[in-house]
Amino acid sequence: MHPVGEDRVPEALRTGEISIGWGKVGPGLLDPGLSRSEVSDIVARSVYYRAQANRRSAGNAAGQLWRFNREMRNGALVVVPHGDVLHVARVIGSPRYVVEPAAEHWAYRRPVEWLTGPEGVARSDASSALRTRLRGQITCMSASDLIADIGRLER
Repeated sequence: MHPVGEDRVPEALRTGEISIGWGKVGPGLLDPGLSRSEVSDIVARSVYYRAQANRRSAGNAAGQLWRFNREMRNGALVVVPHGDVLHVARVIGSPRYVVEPAAEHWAYRRPVEWLTGPEGVARSDASSALRTRLRGQITCMSASDLIADIGRLER
């Protein structure tokens, strides 16, 4: 799924960065002093969710941002699906926030080393469990229970 219909995978492969959106929340989420509850409150008050009656969508977004910015560590493996191809990367740096108007949907970024080259690997090469997990509509989810499956995709 591509925010605003723009395919960012070729750019990610070229620049060696993965990204996640919610840019209008701002760079404050990178403050290491914030608790998960405080991050959730900031996201819920953002322009994306402040008019919503419940916090379900905001909580989902806050969870994804928390995983991307806080739980993902250097050395973590990341799988980026792109049609029938999967790209596997290793995180090699801390998250950063990009301040530019066009970056709203990819404002939070992390440097990565691509392990499957620019061509990636066929989705069909992944285990059944990994293919099932990748069907989810969540941008950033944990797959630590499938780390061995992901590692088998590396070249």
